[in-house]
Amino acid sequence: MGLAISSQIIALLTFPGVVAHEVVEQLVCRWSGVAVLDVCYFRFVNPRGYVIHEPALKVRKSLLIGLGPFFVNSLLVALVAFPAVLPALEFRVSIVQSYVLEIRPGTWVFQATVRVV
Repeated sequence: MGLAISSQIIALLTFPGVVAHEVVEQLVCRWSGVAVLDVCYFRFVNPRGYVIHEPALKVRKSLLIGLGPFFVNSLLVALVAFPAVLPALEFRVSIVQSYVLEIRPGTWVFQATVRVV
C-alpha cells in the first residue's frame, strides 16, 4: 500500500510555480508581439494553468515562448533556495550536516544556523 497524496494538495503546494509560469509565458507572448487570446493563471483541474495565444510565425518567438518560463522559474527557484545553501557555502560545511531554524520571539525573521555534528 503506497502513500497517496491528493491532487488538491499537490495543486496547493505547486500553485506559486504554476502562476509564475503562466505570467512569464503571457509576458513573453506580449513582448514578442504574439497575441494572447485567453489566460488562466490557476485552477484545481488539469491543466492547472494555461495561456492560449496565436501561433508564433518565427521559430525564435516560439522558442522564447516555450523556454522563457522555464528559465525564469529556474532563476526564481535559485533565488528562493540560495539562503538555505548560503551557510554551506560560507562555512564550507556539508549540506548533509544538520541545519536548525531558530525562531526568535517578537521577530518575523527566521535565522538559519549551522550546527556541526
